[in-house]
Amino acid sequence: MMQMATAVITSKGQVTIPIEIRNFLCLGKGDKIDFRIMKKRTIAITPVNCRTSDVFGILSGKTRKKASDSEIKMKMTEHFKKNFK
Repeated sequence: MMQMATAVITSKGQVTIPIEIRNFLCLGKGDKIDFRIMKKRTIAITPVNCRTSDVFGILSGKTRKKASDSEIKMKMTEHFKKNFK
């Protein structure tokens, strides 16, 4: 289910991102976010920072052989699609 949160824009154009959204996006002080204009007066907010802890272990369960670049890219893509919808 899609959740919604509301925030107020200050006179300086600043917005406090609600805690639920910050937690969902794993955002903390100093993190950066991208704003993308979508259709019908909507925007998409995407975290720019990717902490090591966000992706640590996504290749677990594999053999101890070195993962190829394509395997790493595939696993990271799956991880982000699953966790950062």
